[in-house]
Amino acid sequence: QQQQQQQQPQSQQADEGIGNEKNISVSGCQHATVGAIVRGTYTHAAENHGRPAYKKDAQVNGLDVMLYFWDERDGPNFCGWWFGPKIGGDQVWAYHPSKATITPPKAGWKVPYDGPTDTTFVIARAQQAAQQAAQPQASQVATQQQQWSSRAQPYQQQQYGQQQQQQQQQQQPLYQGQMQQQQQQPQWNSGINAQELQRQQLEENRRQLEEANRRRIEEQARREADMAQKREEQRATLAIRRVIQKVRSATVDTLDVLRQELAEILRIELDNCGTQRDRMLQEAEQGVSQAMQRIQLIKEQQRKMEEQKKELEKQWKVAQERALSLLKDLETLVEEAEKAAKTLQEEAEPLTTGKDLNMEEINATLKVVEEAGDDAKVVMKKCTDFILSKGTEMRTAELPGHPNTESKQLLAKLLQRINECTRMTDTSLSTSRGAKQKVENKQKAREEMDKKSAVFDNYDVDRDGMLSRAEMKKYAKGEFNFELSNVALEAIFKVLVPTGKGVPKEKLQRLKVAIGVAREKVMDQKRKEDREAKEQRLAEMRKNAAEQLEEAEKLVNAADEMVGKVEQGANAAALKGAGVANLPNKIQSLTSAELVSLADESESAVKEAKEEAENAKKALKEIATGIDADLKIWFETNVRRPEAVVLRCEQRLSKIGVIITKLRDDARKKETEELYAVEKEVLNMIRYHQQAKELSTEAVFAEFDTDEDGKIDKTEFVDFFKNCKKKPKEEKAGEDTKKNGELKEGEEAAKKEEPPKETPVEVTDSDLERLFSTLDESESEEGEAHISKDRFLNLLRVFMKVVQESVITSTIGIKDSEALRRLEIGEIVEVLKGPQKEESTELVRVLCKVVKDEIQGWITVAGNQGTVFLVDTNNQFRVVKETILTESFELDGGGSKDATRKLKDTTRKLKEGEVVEVREWARKEPKSGLMRMKCKVLSDGETGWVTTVGNQGTVYMELV
Repeated sequence: QQQQQQQQPQSQQADEGIGNEKNISVSGCQHATVGAIVRGTYTHAAENHGRPAYKKDAQVNGLDVMLYFWDERDGPNFCGWWFGPKIGGDQVWAYHPSKATITPPKAGWKVPYDGPTDTTFVIARAQQAAQQAAQPQASQVATQQQQWSSRAQPYQQQQYGQQQQQQQQQQQPLYQGQMQQQQQQPQWNSGINAQELQRQQLEENRRQLEEANRRRIEEQARREADMAQKREEQRATLAIRRVIQKVRSATVDTLDVLRQELAEILRIELDNCGTQRDRMLQEAEQGVSQAMQRIQLIKEQQRKMEEQKKELEKQWKVAQERALSLLKDLETLVEEAEKAAKTLQEEAEPLTTGKDLNMEEINATLKVVEEAGDDAKVVMKKCTDFILSKGTEMRTAELPGHPNTESKQLLAKLLQRINECTRMTDTSLSTSRGAKQKVENKQKAREEMDKKSAVFDNYDVDRDGMLSRAEMKKYAKGEFNFELSNVALEAIFKVLVPTGKGVPKEKLQRLKVAIGVAREKVMDQKRKEDREAKEQRLAEMRKNAAEQLEEAEKLVNAADEMVGKVEQGANAAALKGAGVANLPNKIQSLTSAELVSLADESESAVKEAKEEAENAKKALKEIATGIDADLKIWFETNVRRPEAVVLRCEQRLSKIGVIITKLRDDARKKETEELYAVEKEVLNMIRYHQQAKELSTEAVFAEFDTDEDGKIDKTEFVDFFKNCKKKPKEEKAGEDTKKNGELKEGEEAAKKEEPPKETPVEVTDSDLERLFSTLDESESEEGEAHISKDRFLNLLRVFMKVVQESVITSTIGIKDSEALRRLEIGEIVEVLKGPQKEESTELVRVLCKVVKDEIQGWITVAGNQGTVFLVDTNNQFRVVKETILTESFELDGGGSKDATRKLKDTTRKLKEGEVVEVREWARKEPKSGLMRMKCKVLSDGETGWVTTVGNQGTVYMELV
């Protein structure tokens, strides 16, 4: 307990802040390196992350020392108080993980930041820290020793004052003894002996004080001499080391001077080094040796560099000579190229100077030029190949102090000469080829003129050098297949032959153009006539198309009107005054059969409307097929409205189709709900009949199975309810409740567990036939519909839920029976017999089998004080985790291939929230270890097996 009490204030102190102090002091810290850094006084300098930051008054090794807080922005591991050279930096020295303190914690610091907690590390106010540091005497002595070693003079005065204080403390008992003796002197009255004794004692005390003072002064002088000697040694060694450092960094030129300076400083200061004398001599020798080695290394490097420089110069000279030799070879090739280009230019001179040559002479000359050009190109290719192969060797690198201007200038000149040869060659070839082309063009023009002259001569029958009117008509017909009219002929004559008999040969081209103009006028007239005929034809086609569109719009409007009638219900009294769009609002007031009938009738109306819309759409397509291309734009403009109406009709009919599909789904769901209510009422009727006649389930089955064939057919099923015991109408609810309105123990829980009372359903023969169809177990349509005995007995099973802890006993009697085990709240039991009254206590008891462990025994339904132990349970489960519904109990389909295939085909997913009704309570499937239950899905009436609890404890179904 004492340790806990001691630890509690320590932990509180570790989380306690220093408070809003401007100046604080850090003391303690056992870590040698960190302690020297963080110890000292700090001043409030800034704010960081909403909390104060402090800066040490003095730097350490040129660095600031900061104390600051960092929040969780970089993670919870970095949140807390830190010591470091700057706020938020990577380098830190100490850490405190507290997030609650607004100011720096007093204790509990980790040094280093990832080390253990240092209990000596303390933060306090600056004045308080000074007082605490002065209290322990041992700490004060250690502090004085450190002060004497670093700064002698001020602390010697402090020590002297402390020694004076110690002497006064030592003398105080003596003075007190003297005062006591003086006070007692009258009482003693011993005379001279007492006074003499007192004088001797005072003399002895004075002598001891003087001796102590003498020893103190001697010790102080000795210490001062030692400190002075140490300072002198430090000064001398520092002076010598400065010169040694200069010697170490000496160069070849300054080495001798620095060695003399070192010898001089050793002569002057070596004797003042005291105990460091031998060390200084050793360091001086090492410094000179290092300088000699470094200078020797520098000389060696300079020698190697000089050798490399010479080698480079030698290699450069060789390369320069090689480059000049190659440039001489290139110059020879360039001269050959220039000669070839000159030869080419001379051969091309007849073509480039404009001499009048015939085609044969031009071809012969051009052939010679082409050959000379090929020769020149071969020589120039040699030059370029030589440059590509030897260019690197001809372009030598420049060496400092040795310019290679000769080879560089020579190479530039040779390249310029090569370019000039190439230009001359290309110019000569292109000029020669151009001259040939010009001659060819002239030849063609001459041939064209000769051809035109021949045409003119051909139509100039009278050979008078002019084309008369008759000859012009023949010319137009023969050359252009155009019948020149007299009007056009006179117009041409008026322009081309103002005077004379006809058109001369030099005006033949103008005559050709005039005939072309006359022909174009004739063609324009024809095009105009064709255009007018086409416009008339298009007008008739547009009229016919407009009439067809009008008929098609009637079909479109009829379809639109029929769709509107379907939506509003104006065309079908069978829809009971409601359109298809309003059918979802009438679902609650209609039976499933009525909903199916309405859906069928609505589909018929929708089908008719679809046919009308399809006819309108087909008519529009037929019109579009026969439309001329020139009327396409007009037709597309006018057909937009009817097409839009047809499209809207299709969209509205699609929406109505969705409504009808939903209506059928709702009809199926409602049929399932109706069958569920009928099934509940039928089971209640059977159970009432069973209780009224006190029959076993076997006996009830026998009353159904009148032909004793081991199964129940439809006729037997319906006939039973005509003669069975009927339950009288229920009395008004609430007559057996407590008058005072209070509930006994267990009644409140029973009331919560009981399923809500359902409204009684009037069961008709048609309802019984529908229910029988859902219970039918025949596997094919050819087989006779029936309900097996096992299925029937399973339907009559009754389950109850424990709502108050009770005991299951071996017999109906309570006194003489044996308690089998205690039943917990929430357990499910199956009623095998009862309810029956126990004679001695008149308690209502039932024979049950516990579903959990199949123990059979008797259980009390309700106590004689009104405590309810069992209530009828709702055998409905809700899906809490998605699972599957299968036909077989085994998940492998029962072993056979056909069963496995059938399992895959009939598997249905059960989604979260769906509700099922128990057909057979859950039992363990041996192969998989799953708890499997047979049930009926209330949403669609499907029956199958489902997993309630997985082999790892996963719950898929829970009781509603």
